Amino acid sequence: HLIMAVPAMINSCDDDQATEWLPKLLNRELIATYAQTEMGHGTNLRALETTATYDPSTE
Repeated sequence: HLIMAVPAMINSCDDDQATEWLPKLLNRELIATYAQTEMGHGTNLRALETTATYDPSTE
C-alpha cells in the first residue's frame, strides 16, 4: 500500500485526484494495491515491452 500504490498515485494523479484520494490513502481509510504484468514477463517490470500512447480524441 504505502510502498507501491501510494507512490504510483502521487506520481500520476492530478491536483483534484490528489485532494480527493491521497488523504484517504495516507490515513488508511482506503487501502490500495499496485499490480502490473504482461504476457511472457509476469512481474518482471524491467522486461515489460508495452507502451501507451495518449490519444486526446478518445478522452
